[in-house]
Amino acid sequence: MSELYTKGYKVVRNAVSKKLTSFVAMQVNMQKDYENFSRGLPLNSYVAWDPQQAFSQGDSQVPHAYSFHRTFCTESLLMTMLPFMESQTNKKLFPTYSYGRIYFQDAVLEIHKDRPSCEYSATIALETNGQPWEIYFQGLDGKVNGVTLNDGDLCIYLGTQVHHWREKLNGNKYMQLFLHYVDKNGPHADWAFDKRPMLGAPTETQKCENMIHLQTGNNVKVNQNQQTLEW
Repeated sequence: MSELYTKGYKVVRNAVSKKLTSFVAMQVNMQKDYENFSRGLPLNSYVAWDPQQAFSQGDSQVPHAYSFHRTFCTESLLMTMLPFMESQTNKKLFPTYSYGRIYFQDAVLEIHKDRPSCEYSATIALETNGQPWEIYFQGLDGKVNGVTLNDGDLCIYLGTQVHHWREKLNGNKYMQLFLHYVDKNGPHADWAFDKRPMLGAPTETQKCENMIHLQTGNNVKVNQNQQTLEW
């Protein structure tokens, strides 16, 4: 049996090519820089989450971060990775949503389990800047282990079943991306597309009629032998 089902998580090294992770990271950095430019903020800054403020770039779970979600770029990767995730989980899956963060110094991800739309999840290291930062899992066997990911590595985990967290970041910057899926034949299948009408749609469209409109890219492929997504 796969360690995904014995431990609750599984690491796949070099799952995504460096070229592709660099592309996604560039898009996210560009998005953040433009947001800052348009608001008259320094490009290398971020606005930590604060419930008293109307604008912030972090979120309530990780205030010291720039959060990005459901972008066309990352939703495209979510869909493109579907065959790979199905092969790794041995399940037929629906994609639900993508979510990522640029973590900044002193960022902490508190211990938690995920909501139903994160039944099968992958965390991908996009831009680590050569600074290892462990994500910890309390496995199905009760043991706690830290996993270090380099650019292009990913860890698949059972988000609704295993506790996971990160301790304080001592480096300056670390970017990663979550890709979330549900079992097409499981109890959370109604969370397909995170209850949005299609991938790429904003959160505000949740609970609209779900069209299950799946698209595949023509310019990407999954290398089944090397288990690497590449152009």
